Amino acid sequence: MSIHPLALVSPEAELGVGVTISAFATIEAGASLGDYCAVGSGAVIKSGVSIGSNNEICEHSVIGGQPQHTARPETVGTVVIGSNNVFREGVTIHRALKPDGQTRVGDHNYLMAGAHLGHDTHLGNNCVFANNSLAGGHVIIEDRSFVS
Repeated sequence: MSIHPLALVSPEAELGVGVTISAFATIEAGASLGDYCAVGSGAVIKSGVSIGSNNEICEHSVIGGQPQHTARPETVGTVVIGSNNVFREGVTIHRALKPDGQTRVGDHNYLMAGAHLGHDTHLGNNCVFANNSLAGGHVIIEDRSFVS
């Protein structure tokens, strides 16, 4: 495990074996990263996020932000991410709107710079999101999709 001294990592975050956290990254209490994940500089992994193994979260991405909804309850759901995904610079993924809901990302996905997955989105496996592509709330994207 390698945590840069300028990273902010809560002692209540769960980090797997071989995790790398770069300078100025933030990992909040209640976040979980699987083995061999890499978190780039300035990236934020918020509470309520569970990330599998071998994921790359690049610079200034925010995973687990509050859902953008005018009727957002005080308690919201989670983000669950599988393994072997790449989240390039500036990717945002929001938590589910309801406390028992999930925003889900499968395995082997590639989200290019500026991509956004809104609350309660379900992204399958082996998908590609081109630069600045967006999926609003409650979207289902099936396996092997290309979104641009």
